[in-house]
Amino acid sequence: MEKKANNSAGRSVGAIVKRSEEFLVQYRLQEPRGLAMPAGHVDEEELPEEAAERELLEETSLRAKNCKLLWSGFVPVGCGKRHDGHYWDVFGVEAEGEPELREPEKHAFVKFMTIEEMRSYIEKRDYDAAWFEHILPALGII
Repeated sequence: MEKKANNSAGRSVGAIVKRSEEFLVQYRLQEPRGLAMPAGHVDEEELPEEAAERELLEETSLRAKNCKLLWSGFVPVGCGKRHDGHYWDVFGVEAEGEPELREPEKHAFVKFMTIEEMRSYIEKRDYDAAWFEHILPALGII
C-alpha cells in the first residue's frame, strides 16, 4: 500500500558539526534515505535548540557544548512520517566526544567526512535532498 502525504508540514532541526575540514554525517536507512547530517523532528513542548541537542546525542553519542542557529526556512522534502515538507532550524554545533553508531536500524554509519569524501554520494544523488539540495547550498557549504 502506497503512503499518502497528509499535506502538512513538520517541524525539524538539524545539527552541523564541523571539525577541521570534516563534517559529521550519517547514512540514513529510512526515508529520506542517504547521506545526511544529524536531524529529527521537534517534540511537543521542546525548543528547537533542545531538539537539536537531543537528536545529536541520540543519533551519534556526541554532546552539544554550544549551539548557534545558522539557518531557518521551509524545505519541500517529505519524510517517513508523511509530512510534505518541513520548517527547519539548523544549528552549528560544537560537540564533545567521538561519534558512535547508536541506531543501527536507522543508520548504516555515522562519521566525519570532508566534502570531497561526500562527492561520490552527491554524484549518485545518494543523499537526503533536504540537506544536499536545500540546506547546505543555502549555507554555502556545497
